[in-house]
Amino acid sequence: MAYSENWYLEWFDSAYYHILYQHRDEEEAALFIRHLFEYLNIPKTLKVLDLACGKGRHAQQIHRLGYDVLGVDLSIENIKQAQRLEERGMTFLHGDMRDLPFEAEFDLVLNLFTSFGYFEDDAHDQKTINSMTSALKENGILVIDYLNVVPTLRQLPETKLEKRGAMEFNIEKTIVGKFIRKHIQFEDKGEKYNYEEFVKCLQKERFEQMFAKAGLKLLHLFGDYTLKLYEKEHSPRLILIAQKTPD
Repeated sequence: MAYSENWYLEWFDSAYYHILYQHRDEEEAALFIRHLFEYLNIPKTLKVLDLACGKGRHAQQIHRLGYDVLGVDLSIENIKQAQRLEERGMTFLHGDMRDLPFEAEFDLVLNLFTSFGYFEDDAHDQKTINSMTSALKENGILVIDYLNVVPTLRQLPETKLEKRGAMEFNIEKTIVGKFIRKHIQFEDKGEKYNYEEFVKCLQKERFEQMFAKAGLKLLHLFGDYTLKLYEKEHSPRLILIAQKTPD
Protein backbone atom coordinates (compact mmCIF):
# COMPACT_ATOMS: atom_id res chain seq x y z
CA MET A 1 0.00 0.00 0.00
CA ALA A 2 1.52 3.33 -1.14
CA TYR A 3 1.32 6.80 0.32
CA SER A 4 -2.01 8.51 -0.44
CA GLU A 5 -1.50 12.04 -1.69
CA ASN A 6 -3.42 14.72 0.24
CA TRP A 7 -4.95 12.16 2.63
CA TYR A 8 -5.09 14.83 5.34
CA LEU A 9 -7.41 17.11 3.34
CA GLU A 10 -10.16 14.51 3.20
CA TRP A 11 -9.69 12.92 6.63
CA PHE A 12 -9.27 16.01 8.80
CA ASP A 13 -12.44 17.57 7.38
CA SER A 14 -14.43 14.38 7.90
CA ALA A 15 -17.01 14.19 10.69
CA TYR A 16 -15.68 10.70 11.43
CA TYR A 17 -12.24 12.07 12.31
CA HIS A 18 -13.80 14.04 15.14
CA ILE A 19 -15.88 11.07 16.27
CA LEU A 20 -12.82 8.81 16.45
CA TYR A 21 -10.68 11.31 18.34
CA GLN A 22 -13.32 12.81 20.60
CA HIS A 23 -11.85 10.98 23.60
CA ARG A 24 -8.34 12.38 23.29
CA ASP A 25 -6.90 13.09 26.70
CA GLU A 26 -7.63 16.79 27.05
CA GLU A 27 -6.49 16.78 30.67
CA GLU A 28 -3.06 15.51 29.59
CA ALA A 29 -2.91 18.11 26.84
CA ALA A 30 -3.81 20.92 29.25
CA LEU A 31 -1.17 19.70 31.70
CA PHE A 32 1.44 19.65 28.92
CA ILE A 33 0.64 23.21 27.90
CA ARG A 34 0.87 24.38 31.50
CA HIS A 35 4.23 22.61 32.01
CA LEU A 36 5.51 23.96 28.70
CA PHE A 37 4.67 27.58 29.43
CA GLU A 38 6.11 27.32 32.93
CA TYR A 39 9.35 26.04 31.38
CA LEU A 40 9.43 28.69 28.64
CA ASN A 41 8.66 31.44 31.17
CA ILE A 42 7.81 33.99 28.50
CA PRO A 43 6.12 37.32 29.32
CA LYS A 44 2.35 37.54 28.84
CA THR A 45 2.89 40.40 26.39
CA LEU A 46 4.36 38.09 23.73
CA LYS A 47 2.45 36.73 20.72
CA VAL A 48 1.87 33.00 20.18
CA LEU A 49 1.13 31.13 16.94
CA ASP A 50 -0.55 27.73 17.30
CA LEU A 51 -0.03 25.80 14.05
CA ALA A 52 -2.40 22.95 13.20
CA CYS A 53 -4.67 24.28 15.93
CA GLY A 54 -7.61 21.97 15.21
CA LYS A 55 -10.84 23.23 16.78
CA GLY A 56 -8.92 25.66 18.96
CA ARG A 57 -9.14 23.97 22.33
CA HIS A 58 -5.42 24.20 23.02
CA ALA A 59 -5.25 27.78 21.77
CA GLN A 60 -8.02 28.48 24.25
CA GLN A 61 -5.91 26.99 27.05
CA ILE A 62 -2.97 29.17 26.01
CA HIS A 63 -5.21 32.24 25.94
CA ARG A 64 -6.47 31.44 29.45
CA LEU A 65 -2.85 31.58 30.60
CA GLY A 66 -2.87 35.23 29.53
CA TYR A 67 -1.35 35.18 26.03
CA ASP A 68 -2.53 36.57 22.71
CA VAL A 69 -2.75 33.60 20.37
CA LEU A 70 -3.50 33.03 16.70
CA GLY A 71 -4.50 29.53 15.61
CA VAL A 72 -3.95 28.32 12.04
CA ASP A 73 -5.25 25.07 10.55
CA LEU A 74 -5.55 23.55 7.07
CA SER A 75 -8.99 22.11 7.79
CA ILE A 76 -11.76 24.55 6.89
CA GLU A 77 -14.18 22.66 9.14
CA ASN A 78 -11.79 22.91 12.09
CA ILE A 79 -11.38 26.65 11.62
CA LYS A 80 -15.13 27.21 11.36
CA GLN A 81 -15.58 25.53 14.73
CA ALA A 82 -12.56 27.26 16.27
CA GLN A 83 -13.82 30.68 15.21
CA ARG A 84 -16.81 30.21 17.50
CA LEU A 85 -14.34 30.52 20.39
CA GLU A 86 -12.88 33.80 19.18
CA GLU A 87 -12.58 36.69 21.58
CA ARG A 88 -10.17 39.55 22.09
CA GLY A 89 -6.64 38.17 21.99
CA MET A 90 -7.61 34.83 20.40
CA THR A 91 -8.29 34.49 16.67
CA PHE A 92 -8.22 31.72 14.08
CA LEU A 93 -7.22 31.61 10.44
CA HIS A 94 -7.42 29.03 7.67
CA GLY A 95 -3.96 28.43 6.21
CA ASP A 96 -1.23 26.03 5.14
CA MET A 97 1.77 25.80 7.47
CA ARG A 98 4.04 25.38 4.44
CA ASP A 99 3.20 28.90 3.28
CA LEU A 100 2.38 31.15 6.22
CA PRO A 101 1.68 34.85 5.50
CA PHE A 102 3.77 36.09 8.44
CA GLU A 103 7.17 37.72 8.68
CA ALA A 104 8.79 38.09 12.12
CA GLU A 105 5.43 38.54 13.88
CA PHE A 106 5.50 35.93 16.67
CA ASP A 107 7.59 35.32 19.75
CA LEU A 108 6.54 31.67 20.03
CA VAL A 109 5.40 29.18 17.38
CA LEU A 110 3.87 25.89 18.51
CA ASN A 111 3.33 22.73 16.45
CA LEU A 112 1.92 20.23 18.93
CA PHE A 113 0.52 16.68 19.09
CA THR A 114 2.28 15.24 15.99
CA SER A 115 1.03 17.81 13.49
CA PHE A 116 4.06 17.46 11.21
CA GLY A 117 5.54 14.90 8.82
CA TYR A 118 2.42 14.46 6.70
CA PHE A 119 3.98 15.17 3.30
CA GLU A 120 5.62 12.67 0.97
CA ASP A 121 8.14 15.13 -0.45
CA ASP A 122 10.86 15.85 2.12
CA ALA A 123 11.20 19.33 0.64
CA HIS A 124 7.77 20.14 2.05
CA ASP A 125 9.00 19.33 5.56
CA GLN A 126 11.84 21.81 5.12
CA LYS A 127 9.46 24.34 3.61
CA THR A 128 7.26 24.03 6.70
CA ILE A 129 10.20 24.58 9.06
CA ASN A 130 11.30 27.58 6.97
CA SER A 131 7.78 29.01 7.09
CA MET A 132 7.61 28.60 10.87
CA THR A 133 11.00 30.27 11.23
CA SER A 134 9.96 33.20 9.05
CA ALA A 135 6.94 33.76 11.29
CA LEU A 136 9.24 34.07 14.33
CA LYS A 137 10.84 37.25 15.54
CA GLU A 138 14.61 37.19 16.07
CA ASN A 139 15.39 34.95 19.08
CA GLY A 140 11.83 33.64 18.98
CA ILE A 141 11.10 30.07 20.08
CA LEU A 142 9.74 27.13 18.07
CA VAL A 143 8.28 24.09 19.83
CA ILE A 144 7.57 20.90 17.88
CA ASP A 145 5.92 18.00 19.69
CA TYR A 146 6.33 14.77 17.71
CA LEU A 147 5.99 11.07 18.34
CA ASN A 148 9.20 9.28 19.29
CA VAL A 149 9.73 6.98 16.33
CA VAL A 150 12.04 4.43 17.98
CA PRO A 151 9.66 2.89 20.56
CA THR A 152 6.71 3.40 18.21
CA LEU A 153 8.27 1.22 15.52
CA ARG A 154 8.89 -1.58 18.02
CA GLN A 155 5.12 -1.88 18.50
CA LEU A 156 4.33 -2.32 14.80
CA PRO A 157 2.43 -3.87 13.17
CA GLU A 158 -0.46 -3.17 15.52
CA THR A 159 -4.22 -3.64 15.23
CA LYS A 160 -6.94 -2.49 17.59
CA LEU A 161 -10.67 -1.84 17.78
CA GLU A 162 -11.94 1.52 19.01
CA LYS A 163 -15.62 1.85 19.95
CA ARG A 164 -17.40 5.20 19.81
CA GLY A 165 -21.02 4.69 20.78
CA ALA A 166 -22.52 2.30 18.25
CA MET A 167 -19.60 2.75 15.86
CA GLU A 168 -16.54 0.51 15.71
CA PHE A 169 -13.28 1.69 14.14
CA ASN A 170 -10.84 -1.02 13.05
CA ILE A 171 -7.36 0.48 13.10
CA GLU A 172 -4.22 -1.09 11.68
CA LYS A 173 -0.78 0.51 12.06
CA THR A 174 2.02 -0.58 9.74
CA ILE A 175 5.25 0.73 8.25
CA VAL A 176 4.94 1.88 4.64
CA GLY A 177 8.24 3.14 3.26
CA LYS A 178 9.30 6.13 5.36
CA PHE A 179 5.87 6.47 6.97
CA ILE A 180 3.89 5.01 9.83
CA ARG A 181 0.53 4.29 8.20
CA LYS A 182 -2.71 4.09 10.13
CA HIS A 183 -5.51 2.41 8.16
CA ILE A 184 -8.96 3.16 9.59
CA GLN A 185 -11.99 1.09 8.56
CA PHE A 186 -15.58 1.33 9.79
CA GLU A 187 -19.22 1.17 8.78
CA ASP A 188 -21.96 3.74 9.23
CA LYS A 189 -25.58 3.17 8.22
CA GLY A 190 -24.58 0.15 6.16
CA GLU A 191 -21.88 1.98 4.19
CA LYS A 192 -18.21 1.04 4.49
CA TYR A 193 -15.51 3.69 4.89
CA ASN A 194 -11.72 3.66 4.63
CA TYR A 195 -9.35 6.42 5.66
CA GLU A 196 -5.61 6.62 6.12
CA GLU A 197 -3.13 8.63 8.14
CA PHE A 198 0.56 8.89 7.30
CA VAL A 199 3.22 10.26 9.66
CA LYS A 200 6.85 10.29 8.60
CA CYS A 201 9.51 8.43 10.60
CA LEU A 202 11.46 11.53 11.61
CA GLN A 203 14.07 11.43 14.35
CA LYS A 204 16.02 14.10 16.23
CA GLU A 205 18.91 14.18 13.77
CA ARG A 206 16.61 14.95 10.84
CA PHE A 207 14.94 17.78 12.73
CA GLU A 208 18.37 19.20 13.59
CA GLN A 209 19.31 19.19 9.90
CA MET A 210 16.14 21.05 8.97
CA PHE A 211 16.59 23.50 11.85
CA ALA A 212 20.14 24.32 10.77
CA LYS A 213 19.02 25.09 7.21
CA ALA A 214 16.26 27.37 8.50
CA GLY A 215 18.45 29.28 10.96
CA LEU A 216 17.24 27.59 14.13
CA LYS A 217 19.30 26.30 17.03
CA LEU A 218 18.09 23.29 19.04
CA LEU A 219 18.02 24.28 22.71
CA HIS A 220 16.45 21.35 24.49
CA LEU A 221 14.71 18.00 24.12
CA PHE A 222 11.95 16.54 26.26
CA GLY A 223 10.51 13.05 26.15
CA ASP A 224 6.98 13.35 27.52
CA TYR A 225 4.26 15.80 28.48
CA THR A 226 5.63 16.26 32.00
CA LEU A 227 8.89 17.43 30.37
CA LYS A 228 11.10 14.58 31.45
CA LEU A 229 14.40 14.40 29.61
CA TYR A 230 14.31 12.70 26.22
CA GLU A 231 15.49 9.09 26.02
CA LYS A 232 15.70 7.81 22.46
CA GLU A 233 14.81 4.20 23.25
CA HIS A 234 11.98 4.77 25.71
CA SER A 235 10.42 8.24 25.66
CA PRO A 236 6.91 8.35 24.18
CA ARG A 237 7.42 11.84 22.70
CA LEU A 238 10.10 13.89 20.96
CA ILE A 239 9.55 17.49 22.06
CA LEU A 240 12.02 19.89 20.45
CA ILE A 241 12.65 23.44 21.68
CA ALA A 242 14.52 25.58 19.13
CA GLN A 243 15.40 29.26 18.82
CA LYS A 244 15.67 31.51 15.79
CA THR A 245 19.24 32.74 15.57
CA PRO A 246 20.20 36.23 14.33
CA ASP A 247 20.98 36.49 10.61
